[in-house]
Amino acid sequence: MKIGINFVTGFDRHISSWKSMEDPAPGLYSMRIDLQGLSQLVVKKGPDITSRGGSWNGRYITGRPQPTVNPLYLYEFVWNKNEAYYKYKMRNSSIFSSTNESPPCKCLEGFMQGSSSPGDLSSVDWSNGCTRRTPLTCDGGDSFLKQTGLKLPDTSKSWADISVDLKEYPRGSYGCLLWFLDLIDITEFSKGGQDLYIRLATADLEHIQSKGKLKEKQKAAIIAISVITTCGMMILALWLYVRKKKLRKTGTRIQF
Repeated sequence: MKIGINFVTGFDRHISSWKSMEDPAPGLYSMRIDLQGLSQLVVKKGPDITSRGGSWNGRYITGRPQPTVNPLYLYEFVWNKNEAYYKYKMRNSSIFSSTNESPPCKCLEGFMQGSSSPGDLSSVDWSNGCTRRTPLTCDGGDSFLKQTGLKLPDTSKSWADISVDLKEYPRGSYGCLLWFLDLIDITEFSKGGQDLYIRLATADLEHIQSKGKLKEKQKAAIIAISVITTCGMMILALWLYVRKKKLRKTGTRIQF
């Protein structure tokens, strides 16, 4: 399957839903390449984007975890002066796959739920998204926090510089992306994903770093206690074993 736009002829190759079960005319929904900002694969309802497959980072679509060699599909993305398209085909036409995941929502570090009741952690209303805990000062009092393992935000409102020397990005990233407005549609992966640097007030960054250091200390303490306990049990077992052998040699009856 091939989805994309030919810049020379203007032909837009996309997938469209039917108008109805009986009418095969183009319906409201379509899957296509969106050229705003950095090109990305999207699903639209009319002119509105309802979901994103993500942008191409030079090796794969970022809307999913970093893949290994896919046993089901072969992927290809082309973007040059003549056309931009995304193409994939099945290795074996007898195979099909499905996904049924619904990850819970949460805010990035340094942000909080932007609902009318932000203290209600059980709230399922995420319509207001997330807001900064501390506003930016823009006078040198801000810093950047590195977030890893993410599906990058909607790139239609981003600024892309694909001329950046890719040698600076050992993982093969596709240039540099900057966002100046809302960050929409971020997913956290358990494996793979992209790095994103979030601008935060320095006070929030220091708080996050202090929490991280506390967690590291707690982790180190747990490991130390576990090691000490294990060593203590081994020493006790060894002492009991040696004592038992000595008592056997002397013919003394052992009671525990």
